[in-house]
Amino acid sequence: MTDATSPGEDVQLNNVEVEVPQRLVINHTEQMFYSTVKMSDGLKQRYVQAHAKTKEFEDESKYVKKEEFYYVRRKDHVWKLCVPDDYFLKGEIISQSQDSSTAAHPGVRRTQLHVSQWYFWDKLNEDVKLYVASCETCARYKTSSTKANGRMIPIQSPSKC
Repeated sequence: MTDATSPGEDVQLNNVEVEVPQRLVINHTEQMFYSTVKMSDGLKQRYVQAHAKTKEFEDESKYVKKEEFYYVRRKDHVWKLCVPDDYFLKGEIISQSQDSSTAAHPGVRRTQLHVSQWYFWDKLNEDVKLYVASCETCARYKTSSTKANGRMIPIQSPSKC
C-alpha cells in the first residue's frame, strides 16, 4: 500500500507517452451516428404512413433513408430522425420531452434542446413554443418570465353637468 502525499510535498511524475493510431482519429470523425429512438408499433406505423404522403425528405443530397426512416445530418455528426408534417407525431414527440414524469415541464428552451437533439423538422422551435404556451400545467404552476405590466392608473369619472 502506498502512502498518500501530503499537501505541499513535491511529487515527481514520469512522462508517459501514449501512441494513438492516426487511422482511429480520422475514422472517428468520419463515423456516422444515427439517433436511436424507441417508439411503439402504432407510432412507427403512423410515421411510415405520414412519410408515404409527403415527398419532403426525398432529396438525397440532404437526407438519407435507412430502412423506413429518413435522417438528416447535423453539425455534430449525428443523423437526426426527420419527422414528417404530421401534427399527431410532432405532438407526441414534444409531449415526451415536455410532459413526461422525468421531464417535469422544463420550459420552451430546454424542451427545444431536447427535441432537437434527436429529431428534425421545419419550424421545430415554433411548434415547441406553441405547445408549451398551451400547456395547462405550465400556465398554472410556472411564473411568467415576461416583464410585468405597468402600474394601473384609475380613470377619473366625468363630473356631473
